[in-house]
Amino acid sequence: MRLLPASLHALIISGSILIGAGKGEAATPGLRFVVIPKVTHPWFEAVHGGAKAAAQMIQGQTNTPVVIDYRPPAKAEAEREGIPITVFDSEPPADLPMTSIGANFCQQAQITAQRLANLLGGQGEVAIMRGVPTAPNHAIRAECHRKLFANYPGIKVVASPADNDNVETAQQLALATMQQHPQLKGWVVSDAGGGIGVGHAIQALGKQGSVQVVALDDLPELLDLIQRGVVDSTAASRPISQGYWSVLTLWQQSLGAPPIQRIDTGISVLGVTPPRRPERSR
Repeated sequence: MRLLPASLHALIISGSILIGAGKGEAATPGLRFVVIPKVTHPWFEAVHGGAKAAAQMIQGQTNTPVVIDYRPPAKAEAEREGIPITVFDSEPPADLPMTSIGANFCQQAQITAQRLANLLGGQGEVAIMRGVPTAPNHAIRAECHRKLFANYPGIKVVASPADNDNVETAQQLALATMQQHPQLKGWVVSDAGGGIGVGHAIQALGKQGSVQVVALDDLPELLDLIQRGVVDSTAASRPISQGYWSVLTLWQQSLGAPPIQRIDTGISVLGVTPPRRPERSR
């Protein structure tokens, strides 16, 4: 697809798919990017923020009006119409060549599981909050959590409830799990909402400090729980960067640039205090 003068081009960002403009767009000057989240969730609000930042950059560099529309999910047959597609925060379909943008899901899970194993000294009962079981990124994280814990004979996974990336559901499931397993020592999660819900459950039971949580992503409510010592730490997948580079990637493709296979936006580990260096004697 090439960018035609004085034409309106749409970019659709759907939860984990970004779609460039196709045929039949209205002859209106400028660029339009339609952001379609797969669910209503604060994580996608951060993606939206990154998309808006990229739009501002494009507008400043090209003097072309750029609009970001944020809409609920919609059906589109983009590939049939020859529209460029970019996937973010998910695994791309094996039969479709497209750019994938985001963090390494297994690496992110390994970081959190290893942190929890270290906190527990390699001993104790743990639980995994699985998020949405059918979401590929959540399933990959949960499986990689299990594989890392398998390296520790003293760690036993006693529960793996699925909260469907809903904070209230995560809280209810965490409460039930900790009541059923009073010896539980720690949690890892496979979704952004899980750490918040588990943190709320720990507060409700007064288990701050006795049950450890290593979470995902950097939503403001989660960072507050880390600040207050309810959640230990988190491995964040940088949703703002994913929204930003998703827009830029499709914009570049519309100008004729060939798609690349993957953009790794990296992982930020927050809440972990680095060890103090011993003071030098004077």
